[in-house]
Amino acid sequence: NKIATMVLAELGGKLRESLRKLGSNSEPLDESALNSFLSEIARALIEADVNVKLVMSLREQVKSKVAPLVLNNNNSTHVKRVIQREVIQALTDLLETDTKPYVMKRGKSNVILFVGLQGAGKTTSIAKFANYYQRKGWKT
Repeated sequence: NKIATMVLAELGGKLRESLRKLGSNSEPLDESALNSFLSEIARALIEADVNVKLVMSLREQVKSKVAPLVLNNNNSTHVKRVIQREVIQALTDLLETDTKPYVMKRGKSNVILFVGLQGAGKTTSIAKFANYYQRKGWKT
């Protein structure tokens, strides 16, 4: 859990820094600057072990939406805000899923697999999980 928190904090820091640099840069935004920014975002995501196909999909999604603005708009402040909004939306889309959560069934064995690195808190999480369901009247 500590490792995941550190990875997410580091990823968040890198994303914030990239977005801050994009927003504070007073130079006009061109295709080269857009590609550089998207490369930074992609690198940060890949370093955080996000699936490479998802990262490339995110990059193309953002680029397809903002590239026309970059080429046709001289108002770089507006374009930078749109880019930031699109990056945030694309990241949010990565986390959303149509998959329904598992529903526990009474009277049947419910097998749940916990996976994580050594020292990540699996045993603690399992104990909390079991305690939660015991208090709700489930047999564990």
